[in-house]
Amino acid sequence: MNKKIVLAFSVAVVILCVWMFNVFIDIGSTEEEQEVDYSDMEVVETSTQNTGSNPFSDDISQEEMNDAYFQKYIHGMSHQKVEAPQKWSFYELTQERVEWLLVALDGSMEVKNKYEYKQILSKWYHGDFSTVDEDHNLVWEMQNGNIGKASGILSVEEEQEFIDSVEED
Repeated sequence: MNKKIVLAFSVAVVILCVWMFNVFIDIGSTEEEQEVDYSDMEVVETSTQNTGSNPFSDDISQEEMNDAYFQKYIHGMSHQKVEAPQKWSFYELTQERVEWLLVALDGSMEVKNKYEYKQILSKWYHGDFSTVDEDHNLVWEMQNGNIGKASGILSVEEEQEFIDSVEED
């Protein structure tokens, strides 16, 4: 009986230590990650016509879309509107792209997080970006993100500054 108690106590201590370590790492990283780094950002041009082809300039069709592509596109588009210490991809958030993803989502049967993508894209379709930081973080967590968690929403001016700075790269 004593061995079981000692084992249970040991496991509890290990779990507590791991949790405390993660909390302290998060606290320390917030102070260190204040400056945004755009150097590794991939810039993707916006298509001027909606021809039914992929407006993200990839060779994947709406019928071939899967969780990885939905996450890639939603995550990249959210970067335009969120405060985050690091952003590694960028797709301009356009109505055309949101509509294309909604159509792809409606036709997709094998998407694991379909409900979550639909919620995000529906809000964006209607111009509601009030929770875009939460939308970003949801997808970021799906991708097992560990750096670049959104901490807020950019103002209109900050958003334009971000777009301008990325286009200049």
